[in-house]
Amino acid sequence: MVMTQLACRRKGLVRRCVIQQNITRFLCETVVSKIACVAIIRNEERHIAEWLAWQFALGFDHVLLLDNLSTDATRAVAEGLGALGGLEILTWPQLGPDYQSLAYEFALRHLRGRFDWAAFFDVDEFLVLAPGVGLKESLSARDDAAAIVVPWAIFGSSGHEDMPDGLVTEQFTLRASNAFEPNRHVKSIVRPERTLGLQSAHNFVVDGHTCFLDGTAPIWAPGRGLLAHDPDYGLCKLHHYFTRSRRHWAQKLSRGYPDIERADNEFDFYDRNDVFDDSAHRLLPSVKTLLAQSGSRRCDVPATFGIAITTFNRRDMVCNLVRAISALTTTPYELVVCDDGGTDGTAQLLADLGVRVISGENRGVAWNKNRGLCYLMHLTSCEVILLLDDDMMPVLPGWEHEWIAAAQRFGHVNYALPAFADRMMAGALTAANPGITSMIPGCALGFARIALSQLGYFDPRFGHYGHEHSDISFRAVRAGFGGVELQSANPATGFFVINGGLELRASQTTGTPEDLARNGALLAALGAAPIYRHAWADDAQMRIFLGEIQAAMPHLMISRQGSNLVTIPPPAPEIAVVPDLVFDIGMAAGDETASCLARGLRVVGVEPDVARFYHLQARFAAEIADGRLIIHQLAAAARHGEIIAFTPGSKQMEGYHVLTTDWQTLVTQHGVPCFALIKPANTGIAMLSTADRNLPDLISVRCLGIELPRRLSECGYRHFNLAAFDDNGALAAPPPPGDDASWLDFAALHAQWVDGAHDIPPTGFYCQARM
Repeated sequence: MVMTQLACRRKGLVRRCVIQQNITRFLCETVVSKIACVAIIRNEERHIAEWLAWQFALGFDHVLLLDNLSTDATRAVAEGLGALGGLEILTWPQLGPDYQSLAYEFALRHLRGRFDWAAFFDVDEFLVLAPGVGLKESLSARDDAAAIVVPWAIFGSSGHEDMPDGLVTEQFTLRASNAFEPNRHVKSIVRPERTLGLQSAHNFVVDGHTCFLDGTAPIWAPGRGLLAHDPDYGLCKLHHYFTRSRRHWAQKLSRGYPDIERADNEFDFYDRNDVFDDSAHRLLPSVKTLLAQSGSRRCDVPATFGIAITTFNRRDMVCNLVRAISALTTTPYELVVCDDGGTDGTAQLLADLGVRVISGENRGVAWNKNRGLCYLMHLTSCEVILLLDDDMMPVLPGWEHEWIAAAQRFGHVNYALPAFADRMMAGALTAANPGITSMIPGCALGFARIALSQLGYFDPRFGHYGHEHSDISFRAVRAGFGGVELQSANPATGFFVINGGLELRASQTTGTPEDLARNGALLAALGAAPIYRHAWADDAQMRIFLGEIQAAMPHLMISRQGSNLVTIPPPAPEIAVVPDLVFDIGMAAGDETASCLARGLRVVGVEPDVARFYHLQARFAAEIADGRLIIHQLAAAARHGEIIAFTPGSKQMEGYHVLTTDWQTLVTQHGVPCFALIKPANTGIAMLSTADRNLPDLISVRCLGIELPRRLSECGYRHFNLAAFDDNGALAAPPPPGDDASWLDFAALHAQWVDGAHDIPPTGFYCQARM
């Protein structure tokens, strides 16, 4: 890397330019002003995460949100993005016709002396810059101006009647032509120190001149904040997703405006889809990365939601619960019923109704709940998991929204049982303001996937009845999820609880006082035990537990049953090659997957790192929805179905546990790929150690030594090539099969490897092989 320092005479700024071999762009660091963005929010939980991530990706140092009495989870979702940058959320209770102007005047006073520039955008407005234009650098170049105005670009519905999955900036790509008159409206970025007041929410009175980002002066039409000419989108424009889908519009009308009345027929006027414009997509990789890194789930798409019901010999009750969930749940969900060895026909009746049922010997509440956790955690992509006893009942449409929001915000939340009201210390029993109590029932518990990755399962030592829920909830609070340690004369744990549209029905327990006493003593004894627990106590229980899961999902699990720990499996059947299928084992950031998808291929990816898994889901949301990409949060290994300790690459995340998969399981589920890329070297050795058939004609593996190529030769690969990287740092395409000079047999490869071993980088090298 060659370093050089260039003096930039303009405005006396100094830029450091880093010139790196094979990289043609300059990365410039410039001394610039601090900038903030201001917005008034109300009931924007679905889109606030995307909007906030967008502002921080653009380069804003700070965002000030004035919450205009939201009644949903907007504030909770926004707080989850606070780690991305400076974020303030203040309550703004004004509801009069001047609520916006008063809010902006307050914001100017609040930011004055702290920030050099303040932008005033709504949460359906996204500033989009031309390629190569940086926000901070551009504002620094306009230090002689008091205000910068940015013209609207009105986007229509893009043909969406309903709210589409994915980000707004990704899904809405059709806008009005430049000549559409509402595009003459502008929004402002002002210097708080030089701002005297407001002409409107669009335009400010400033001590100095107002200009566009390129320095030219606007020509105003009569009125306030309206241009006399069609806008020029050369350097920037403000994407205004005013209508979005027709359902969005209906929701906007139902929410209402304190200062204006809008009619339904306005949708048709503003629904202009004249120009295809995907210029917002340039910033999407940064936005999705920030969303993934924040630990906050996006609310533009309903969370993948899983429900596990535990039951024992209460057939009618559990069937009524399943019907109520079907009738009142508005979020797409996975459902599994865990039948603890019932004898009343529950399992067969539910199976006949098409409900997934996992059953086995009667082993008690903890074991039975673990059946549901294993299915939803490891065999689905659910991000929020709710465990319900069969005597719970949803009573409100959309009852699950509070549970999803609370689990996303806190990682773990319990049910506020009315009978424990005397133990309640605070709170409104909502996701935004949960109750805090020292006593919790076990009839409903919500978890986020990232919390369960650190907690594991209910401890199976908790026999048949009592306190298993207390143990996992204590562990959750110890891990930082769903509660607080109360410091007082008598220290205690306060658990977060909500009611979430659920009611407890009268029922008779099968537990006994002896069970409760025995489990109570165990709870006290395990108070300082490690946080993570397996779903079994020993190897024998492990085989039984995984056998139950396999019986319910025979196509997803390989048998671990039998008395022997080591068995010789029968030869794997021959499976057909899928010509357009690729396996990406160890996806990392997903760049190779993106390249394959761009060539029209389908991809099955495996990535055990939970943070990367969420980033990949966000990055490839459209491809996943189209069925072109499947991502498993699994660890590649020699055997399928084990749960192993995994230490992610990020130093900020503690180790956790994941389920494993092997090569044969993947090809059984998806078919044999035409090409496979296996990146982690140790994973490659483990996965290929048992893969003696159903391999692709072309494979690429990252190697640290000669062991993997040797294993490939034993599997039948005859032609090898030490892969290089292209000028962009991506894995180069293999030479064509006819280019024999570029392909070596294993003996020649071995000789080349030994001769050039000192040149192999510490991170390894790719070896490509073909049959």
